[in-house]
Order: sequence, then C-alpha cells, then structure tokens
Amino acid sequence: MSSSLDAMETEYAAALRDYLAGSGEEATLRAYELGRKAITDGVGLIELAAVHGKAVAAALRAAGTAEEKARLAAVAADFMAEALSPFEMAQRGFIEVNRTLADLNQTLTHKNADLDSANKELAALSRIKSQFLANMSHELRTPLNAIIGFSEMLQREAFGPLQPKQHRYVDNILSSGRHLLTLINDVLDLSKVEAGKMELRLGRVAVRDLLRETATVMKGMADRKEISLDAEETSESLCVTGDVIRLKQVIFNLLSNAIKFTPAGGSVRLRAAAGQGFAVISVEDTGVGIASEDQQRIFDEFQQLASGDSREFQGTGLGLALTQRLVDLHGGQITVASEVGKGSTFTFTVPLAAEQSLAA
Repeated sequence: MSSSLDAMETEYAAALRDYLAGSGEEATLRAYELGRKAITDGVGLIELAAVHGKAVAAALRAAGTAEEKARLAAVAADFMAEALSPFEMAQRGFIEVNRTLADLNQTLTHKNADLDSANKELAALSRIKSQFLANMSHELRTPLNAIIGFSEMLQREAFGPLQPKQHRYVDNILSSGRHLLTLINDVLDLSKVEAGKMELRLGRVAVRDLLRETATVMKGMADRKEISLDAEETSESLCVTGDVIRLKQVIFNLLSNAIKFTPAGGSVRLRAAAGQGFAVISVEDTGVGIASEDQQRIFDEFQQLASGDSREFQGTGLGLALTQRLVDLHGGQITVASEVGKGSTFTFTVPLAAEQSLAA
C-alpha cells in the first residue's frame, strides 16, 4: 500500500499542476482516471484526500499573490471533485447492488415459503397414498389367500383326482396367485417404509446361512432357465446385525432380477466378504446389462427398463425401490455396476455384528 500511495502522490501532484496550468479536458480526464486507479489500488477516500492536500499545499507555496492562491484553491477543488467521481459511482453501484440483492432475497424468501408449502402438501399426499396402498393391499390379500389356499388343496387332489389338463390349469392359477401376492406384498412393504412403519427385528445373522438359504430357494427358478446359480462359500464367522427376513427379501429380489434378465446358458453368482465395519454382499450376473443413464432411476418406484416391445421382463418396478429402502433401513448402501450386453453387479452393505465391528 505504501508504494502505491507514494506513486499516487507523485502522479496526482503532476496531474494537478497540469490542471492548474489550464491543460483543459486532458487534465480533467487524468483526474477521473486517478480516481479509478485509487479504487483499483485500494487507496481510500481519506488517503486520497491527504494526497490532494499535499499536492494543493505544494501548489500554494509556489503561488505568488493571495488572489492567485485563492484561484488555485478553487480550481483544485474542481480537480478533487473530478477525482472523487469514480468513488461516487462505485457507491451508487454498491447501493444498487444491495437493493438488487435485497429484492432477490425477498424473492428467494417467497420461493422458499412456496416450496415449503408444496413439500408439506406432497408429504400429506404421500401419506394418503401410502395409507391407500396399505388398505388396498390388505383388501386384495384376503381373497387372494383364499384362492391360493384352495388352489393348493386342488393341486394336492384333496377333492379328488385331476386330469393332466386340470393339473396344468391349477398350477397356472397357483403360480399366478403367488406372483400376484408377491407384488401386493411389495406394495404393502413399500407403503410401510414410506409411512415410517416398517420395523426391523434386528439380530445376529450368519452370512453363510443367509447366502445358502436364499440360493437354495432360487435354484429352481435358475434351473428352469438353464442358468448356473452359484453361492460362494463364506467364512462361518462372518455375521451381520440385521432383520434376517428382510435381508433374505433383499437377496431374493436381487437374485430374481438377475435370473430374469440373464439368458439361458448364463450365470449368476452370489458372494459376500467382510469390509470396514460392513459385510459386502453382491449379486453378479451375465445378463443383458443396464445402460449408464438408467442406473440411477432403476431404484425409483415404478421404473421399468424397456427391452424393445418384448414383455419378457414383467413386473411393477417396485422390487429395486423396495430393496434400496430395506438396505437403507439397515444403515447400508446399495450400488450397481453394469455394462450393456455384459451383465450387472448389485452390491449392498450391512453393518457387521458388534463384536466383528470392534475387531475390524
């Protein structure tokens, strides 16, 4: 600042001398430019006034008569006013910017109020939707359970023997009924999660048993599509804290999708390993894969990835949305890595059991 001020004093004194000598418009422009330079160099009004005072004092000492000194003082005041005009403009700009910011802040306040009101309305609508879905699911499950129950009795020929064609019909009824019940349960579970009514029964869960049991249940589905399903052996000591039923539901959903989107002759692999404070469980397939632009929205509700005009891949689009929420409830995360035509890997984490977390 000292060097800038020294240079300002020298330049200002020279410009003032030219101005006092009657150099006209060029000297006036120099006064204005000096004011702009002062702002740029960080020279304030008080410093500039001091610079002006020194320059005027030097000019007055060189003046002869009192009349000449009076004239110089008056003319120097005009020079000072010209040098200060950039400061005035800056102040006006500052005031205008403040006014604009105040207007924007007021607008933002109104927008935030509108957004808050809209969020409250959306939350209320979401609660109504969740309640409706829960009620609807309960109403649908009651007659559906009866249909499934009687179909199972018919399948066991509890009311007498069936012809082969009748067996096929009963099998189709039972398969469709169970599929519909699964979809209804997904809707009901999702509505519970959204309403904050999903309660986990947390306990110590052995990951090896978790993988074995889910793979065993899903093996029939894989065999029917001629897909290899492999559950890798996991350390017997690897345990997590979770709700075993909900964790199985997560893995069932992931395995079901993997098998559904993998063509005959492909493979699905289920594996787990210990991470830093978490067990890392993954389902890897050699299926159709997912485009990068679709890998985020697949976890949204009612999202289905189209495969041309084919209806081969059917569903409600709730499975992955529910899966993500169940993982979130456990304090874990779920991610996907995929490439079209090469398959997908879904990975989720679950907190390790307390004693293993401490050991880790």
